[in-house]
Amino acid sequence: MADWVSRIFPEMAPDQVQAAAGVRCEGIDQLARQLVGADCVVLTLGNVVDFFREGADADLPLVEKIFPKFVAMPSSEDIGQRANAAARAKKLGATLRLASYQETSEAIEACIAGIRSITAAPLIVTLSPVPVDSVIGLDAKELKSAVEVDCVSKSRLRSAFDEILLRQVERGDLYYFPSFEIVRWIAPVTPIPNFGLDDAASRHVSSPILDAICGSFLRRFIRWSPAADVVAPVAEAVS
Repeated sequence: MADWVSRIFPEMAPDQVQAAAGVRCEGIDQLARQLVGADCVVLTLGNVVDFFREGADADLPLVEKIFPKFVAMPSSEDIGQRANAAARAKKLGATLRLASYQETSEAIEACIAGIRSITAAPLIVTLSPVPVDSVIGLDAKELKSAVEVDCVSKSRLRSAFDEILLRQVERGDLYYFPSFEIVRWIAPVTPIPNFGLDDAASRHVSSPILDAICGSFLRRFIRWSPAADVVAPVAEAVS
């Protein structure tokens, strides 16, 4: 990881590179520790827009085609910082595009396998209703807007996971919760705006809809013990 940090940010001193890589590694270790102690895990799928190695053979495993975005992109939402990091990545041979259907399936299965390697806790998968906010620099000439990209991205994720769920349904420890469908299909036929009711932000789901999602989740997956504040395991709570 430190090697990639130094390649993307050559102006950083060696000690700065090690420190930056160390922060990322500590974040991974902390996540692993949290997963070990989890009673259940919620995995949220976002979108399929990512940086890939330009010109990589389509038959290569996904891990060999993905550009190391984890170290290349800052955690800050500042547009200037993110644009600068994206430009650096492209100079090193990265291209911003949508993952194919096969790549999407491979990525989801890799996420599930990674979680399963750490914990056997029930796993609930959701699809984020938050839309793609920018397609600047995207290599997708056939898609003309962020709206089209968002539709293809969400559809690809939902369809790919549906097939994965069908293959693993007999295990009984993998579930899907339709938060995406609640926001994108149910909410539009109510008098409540899907997004921005509280703060006019077009990417913030309105609080009444969030309350409905959380309430539905609790009713479906959680059973409280009458004797104490104890939650039943998800596998027992799901009918």
